[in-house]
Amino acid sequence: MDVPAKELLAMPLVSEFMTDSIAKSFGELSPLIVRMICSGERAVAEQVAILAGLALLYGHDAERLVRTALAQGEPQRLGIAKVAVSNIGTRRCREWC
Repeated sequence: MDVPAKELLAMPLVSEFMTDSIAKSFGELSPLIVRMICSGERAVAEQVAILAGLALLYGHDAERLVRTALAQGEPQRLGIAKVAVSNIGTRRCREWC
């Protein structure tokens, strides 16, 4: 069975795996993130924006992805906001958050 990426990203275990993997595997995950950042599926759009925000905080070249997410819509902005709220207490992340 061939499951579309948008459906996979909406699955909690896949979402959790990608969140846990973004720090070390951004290069492998970034094409999927780029493709899905404009998703019309609310849960997918939010999760992909979270991945973009985390990638930026982990020091990856993800500024463009974050800007794209912020310009897309409410689900993407919510995803970026969730990353900021979760990391504002960390000194190295505070300025961005």
